[in-house]
Amino acid sequence: MKARPTIGRTERLIGIPGAPASPETWPNGCRFASRCPHVDSRCSAKVPTLETTGDALVVACHRSHELLTLDVN
Repeated sequence: MKARPTIGRTERLIGIPGAPASPETWPNGCRFASRCPHVDSRCSAKVPTLETTGDALVVACHRSHELLTLDVN
């Protein structure tokens, strides 16, 4: 979530290490699960749905509400 560029942002963008999986080899669940430091059991079981946060940020993460509240993303 901290990899999203915004106008006026001055801090460095934080990316997820590694390379995305090819659509031919997408795993069950979240496409980022193998590279995400915040992964949990839900991530490998089900693809997360798109949700809009209070800041009008659109995310697809099972833990987005928790992580945005903790600001650990």
